[in-house]
Amino acid sequence: MLAIYECSTDGVKKRFFKEYEEPLFVIVQQTVAATTDSPQGFGDIFAGEKYLYCLYEKKKVEDLLKGEKNSAYIFLYGWDGKPVKSYSLEKPLFAIGVDEKSGILYGIGYDPEACIFEYKL
Repeated sequence: MLAIYECSTDGVKKRFFKEYEEPLFVIVQQTVAATTDSPQGFGDIFAGEKYLYCLYEKKKVEDLLKGEKNSAYIFLYGWDGKPVKSYSLEKPLFAIGVDEKSGILYGIGYDPEACIFEYKL
């Protein structure tokens, strides 16, 4: 899900909310956990001045537990929650950061080990 809230001295106001894929949960010994069939969803989000940069994991929890690499999709959203653009990256990432002024996305991935990747947006 993606939820955007505005925080001010007047309180917290919901600006946008969308559930993309419903997670699947189980209760095990009084603890709630995602099932292995649950979609992974957004793996990391970078909040920039202009956009939200969302690393989308198009896999199930089971796939990641088996050691499959993360997906390589970046979805850009405006602060109003409207989709702006999407990118399919060459290498899977697990963490992202963005320099909006230079238009460069930095990511950390496992190819071949923990490496830093740069993508021009």
